[in-house]
Amino acid sequence: PSFCTKSITFPENNKTINLDIWDTAGQEIYRSISKLFYKGASVGILVYDITSRKSFESIKEYWYNELKENTEKGIIFNLVGNKQDLFEMEAVKEDEAKEFAKSINANFYLTSAKNNVLITELFLHSGRLFIDPNYSENNNDKKETSTKETDTKKNDGNDGEINYERKVRTIKSAAA
Repeated sequence: PSFCTKSITFPENNKTINLDIWDTAGQEIYRSISKLFYKGASVGILVYDITSRKSFESIKEYWYNELKENTEKGIIFNLVGNKQDLFEMEAVKEDEAKEFAKSINANFYLTSAKNNVLITELFLHSGRLFIDPNYSENNNDKKETSTKETDTKKNDGNDGEINYERKVRTIKSAAA
């Protein structure tokens, strides 16, 4: 498993949250120790590879229930289809994933970690929901706001900071 921390400041209310992000990679080898990583978690991000039906089924058959049973009530769930850049090879259709996300009351995102598509928005939206459970993109005014993020990576042995600004945009959400 890998670990990193992320601090996000929201200029609209001047609040900062610190995220401790544990990536268990969903591999069976980590199942026995995974509970240690998500104990007390406020946000669950269930990521599947859109080109792998097996990764999606693993979330449906194991990981969602595992998180639900071993975290506090009220956890914010996100279902994330990664590798959106490989859409021509998709094994899991977007509509099917959205339907599952809706059935578990999760936000839904199609991302590309490779191309950094909707990664920042995933964390921003989750952070806003953590601060205000009634937050809705639809209830906010539609102007774009700038948010600073700081990433501190801990998983590769190269500690460093990357500062950058992003624009917030509307996110696909099955729960909205």
